[in-house]
Amino acid sequence: GVLNPKWATDAHIDAAKDILKQHQLQVTSLAGGFGATREELEASCKLATALGTTILGGNAALLYTDHDTAVGLLTEYDLKLGIENHPEKTPEDVLEKIGDGGNGHVGTAIDTGWFGTQGYDAARAIEKLDGYLFHIHLKDVLAPDGHETCKFGDGCVPLEACVKVLQRLNYDGPMCIEHEPDHYDPSDECVASFAMVKDWLSN
Repeated sequence: GVLNPKWATDAHIDAAKDILKQHQLQVTSLAGGFGATREELEASCKLATALGTTILGGNAALLYTDHDTAVGLLTEYDLKLGIENHPEKTPEDVLEKIGDGGNGHVGTAIDTGWFGTQGYDAARAIEKLDGYLFHIHLKDVLAPDGHETCKFGDGCVPLEACVKVLQRLNYDGPMCIEHEPDHYDPSDECVASFAMVKDWLSN
């Protein structure tokens, strides 16, 4: 579901919390674009706090136009902004956006599928971004230069190697399985992918 901080009211937030409680779900991160102004970023911070998460996964234009204000808000709300790679071709591109790390409040929410799209080894990217890993979006894509997601193992992303690197780095933050085909329900493939990840983690 989508709950946009631009229009979310207290009633919307209460309804979302009720649904989460009903299904015994916890919000690990708020995803999206978090704004170019102080007001927009603060609305995202308030929504994340209300939903019980400490991670904003996506991007905030304010970070690049008024770094101190953006980091100040993240600090005030005790949140972490994980920059999610999409157009960035390498981990070095992501590190450039992370900058000084905002006193531990700015890092990355890695999308392995987008590194696959960019033709970059996602396992190597994880290693290079160690110390800044806030959230991991495990995703496979059929081939570089496209972004057609697929069941794990059917594409070009070395996901088992990614999981093994995360284990070696003692990463203990959140991970999610991401798969968003345009023309069919991926539920069964997500279940199969989840089983693969559990197997990799246990070996």
